[in-house]
Parts: sequence; C-alpha cells; structure tokens
Amino acid sequence: FVLSCFSSFNNEVVAWQSGNISRMMTMTTRTTRRVPPLNEGGGSSAMQMKLFEPSSSARRTLLFRIIPKTIGAAIAATTTTALVLPPSSCNAAEPGSGGVTADAARDQWKQSVAVVDDLLQNWSTISEGDAGPNNIRKKLGFLGATSSPLYQIEKAFKVLRDSDEYVEDGIEFFETAEEFVVIWIRADSLADSANLKTGSGKQTPPEVFIANSKAQVVDMQLIAKKLNA
Repeated sequence: FVLSCFSSFNNEVVAWQSGNISRMMTMTTRTTRRVPPLNEGGGSSAMQMKLFEPSSSARRTLLFRIIPKTIGAAIAATTTTALVLPPSSCNAAEPGSGGVTADAARDQWKQSVAVVDDLLQNWSTISEGDAGPNNIRKKLGFLGATSSPLYQIEKAFKVLRDSDEYVEDGIEFFETAEEFVVIWIRADSLADSANLKTGSGKQTPPEVFIANSKAQVVDMQLIAKKLNA
C-alpha cells in the first residue's frame, strides 16, 4: 500500500512538471526545508525540495504537503508494529506445541518407552487372534487410542527439542526423534496390513505382517535408548 502511494505521488508530480514547464520560471520557489524524522511524525529524514509549487492549486498542495505526511505516518505505524512483536520463548515451564509443557512432554516420553517395552515383552499375547493387529495399533497410539502415551508423540518431541532443561542438542535430538516417528508409523501400517483380506489368489499371511511390525517395534526400542542416552 505504501509503495503504491509513493508511485502514484511520483507520477502526479512528473505529469504536472512536464505539462507546465513553460510556467515554472514564473512560479515562486520555496526554500528547502528538512522533514522531521520518522519518530517525530514526518515521512522521511531525507531533504525534500519544494520547488515550483503553484500557490493557487489546491490539488498540488495536496500532492506536495498532505500525501507525503500520510505516507510517512503509515511507514511509522508499520515500523512500530514490527518492533513490538514479542520474541519466541523456549522456557521449559511455558506451554509448547498444543499447550504441552516440557515437563509433561518428558513424562509422556517416559511412559511411551515403558509401553514399547511392555508391547515387546507381551507381543504374543497382544497380537493373538483376529483382534491382534488392532491391539498392536492401539498400543502404538493409533485407532484413536488417546490413552496410549504414544498418541501424538511427535508433538512431545517438538516441545522437548526446544527445551534447554531436557535436551542439550536440539538438532541431533530431533533428527533421532524423526527416525523414531518414521519407524513408529511403519509398525502401525504393517499391523494394519494384517487386517486386509483381498479376493482370491495368493495372499501374504497376516503372520508375516505381524512379524514385520514387531521388527519395527524392536527398532523403536533401540532408538528410544539413543534418545534417553
């Protein structure tokens, strides 16, 4: 908006000067004056020449006097707004992603590690029968299982990444956490594949998907140890 005002203002001045060049020599020239800087309400700290302004034209008075002041006020307001933006905070006591504090995120992660350990320890029981694949997925925090600490664990990772209290190297931590999330999603996808029963023809037995899902959970456990180191 400000740039558009400046462009319009300059075009008006050029048109007026070219169309009235024969009259310029007879017009009263005004003394050069300094425009107050931004913080004093002016439009610019640079010198502006007020030459060849016709005293009888209300339109020229608007162009030379009112518009620059209006543009300057807009710039000053924009600058002030930019200066008062609050800095982001990484304080562990303040809420992070989704209103989660660093302490809460740390507790969620500890509970998630315990769930992974329990899932592997009791794998044969949890994965048994037709309900086995979905039981695995619920343990992993999918199928809307909000009671599992692994539910939306990626949000807890983001909070811990920005925490100076629990994480020393945020970049290294988050790279390892991203690896955990990829394998976590893969474990769920493989468990879900065990539910799929397509038409005729040779099909992959559900046990194969269950075994592959378990292999991913084993990798999750190994990465969890790295994150806790």
